[in-house]
Amino acid sequence: MRKLILKNSFFSVTQMLLKMAFLFILYRIIYRELGVEELGLWSLTYAFLSFLDYASLGIPGGIVKFVAQYAARKKYTECSELVQTSIMMMFGLSCMALLIGYPIVRLLLLQLVDSDTTLLLELLNLGAIAFILQMIYNSYVSVYDGFNQIYRRNIVSMVGETIHFILSIVFIFRFGIIGVVYAKIIEHLIILIGAVFVIPTFFKEMPYIPRVFKAKYLREILGYSLHFKVAGLMASLVNPLLRALINHYGGLGLVGYYEMAQKLVHKFSRLVAVALQSLFPTIAALKETDPDKMYTVYTMVFRVILSAVYPAMLLFGFAAPFISLVWLGEMSIIFSALVVVLSITYGSEIIKFPARLCMFGLGELKWIQITNGITLALVTFLGSVGGVFFDGVGVVAGTSIALFISFNLLTVVFHRIHHIPLFSLISLKTKLVYLFLGILYILLVHLYRGSFGDYFLTLYGGIGTTALILVVAGAHKDMRMLIQGKKA
Repeated sequence: MRKLILKNSFFSVTQMLLKMAFLFILYRIIYRELGVEELGLWSLTYAFLSFLDYASLGIPGGIVKFVAQYAARKKYTECSELVQTSIMMMFGLSCMALLIGYPIVRLLLLQLVDSDTTLLLELLNLGAIAFILQMIYNSYVSVYDGFNQIYRRNIVSMVGETIHFILSIVFIFRFGIIGVVYAKIIEHLIILIGAVFVIPTFFKEMPYIPRVFKAKYLREILGYSLHFKVAGLMASLVNPLLRALINHYGGLGLVGYYEMAQKLVHKFSRLVAVALQSLFPTIAALKETDPDKMYTVYTMVFRVILSAVYPAMLLFGFAAPFISLVWLGEMSIIFSALVVVLSITYGSEIIKFPARLCMFGLGELKWIQITNGITLALVTFLGSVGGVFFDGVGVVAGTSIALFISFNLLTVVFHRIHHIPLFSLISLKTKLVYLFLGILYILLVHLYRGSFGDYFLTLYGGIGTTALILVVAGAHKDMRMLIQGKKA
């Protein structure tokens, strides 16, 4: 089991590094050849196409859970029948998404975007095809996750992403931003075809073409997957809502800059998340075999994230000006500020990831639904207030604060429910690391004063001061114990 987890983690991180490299090169070309507004238009369009995923009813998430459980009990025939039933159901739901969901998305986008509706409609039509293919292949690749064969999924995905990268560069110079969508459709087809042929190599009971449909499995998987989908329903509204607010108050240009900064920071944060993703089937299996060990796994992961991962995210924010110079070819204050703010925000998302993973594995979806509802409410309120008073920059600031609060809320709730001590898990050494980073943020203000002016000075100063206050407030007990010569 240990070797498999390490193997899955290695290939997951490798895939994410490849994605980051492709993203860096591809977005640089788009930024220089097409401009940030076209990138912003594609970002807004694909964010709204995510509404079509509601038609999936959370079936891919249910497949992961039940495949892991059936595999742990050695019930491979029943497992195959459940997967085939789920995949056939997804084909039908995808058709419904096109018939019902697409016209609604089209209407919403036409209301939001006034300029270049011809390009918008082209992006929307081709993007819908790409998204439907993604919905279908998600059902297949969930089987990889359920059997903890994530490394196989990574290999197939890396082949698709490499072809997408090469074709995107070729197509951009011929078709513009539409070329990226053509390449995405081809990528999704490759991943789908790859899954169809690779899965039967380790899951012998699975045929190439699904031909079994049994209602009893549908009831079983929908009983869980609907809760799974509702748990993520309000969270999935955040992305299109956020981009719509930025577009309304700041324009497509700011949406484009946000897209670049958000994708870069998110990919970096996902280096950890994808490695932890391999623990989901492990947690589902431990629930059946050894529940106590599950909490041990959680505690270990939580400590590693606090002591090493979140500080790494904060350090990534320090590199924002240099990333701007290399990636954009210029020192962009807007882009650099976005990278700093989003590094802090998505760092807190990593902190809550283990708790979210355990809640899904345990089937405790109610609290995820509640915190997602709070997230949506906070993003709507703070984003709108920020937009009214400070335009697009205010939207980004307000929504970042909202996400930071809600991400940490889920962690606190999980610890309270399962009576896991929170602050005692944070060692004195970890608190001193955060103290150092807080001081470093304040010192960097003076280094960037000449290049970034008062806006960046205020941004860095505020972050540094806040970090210092939080760390000192949380570490005072350990400091006193250290001074008295006691063990922390």
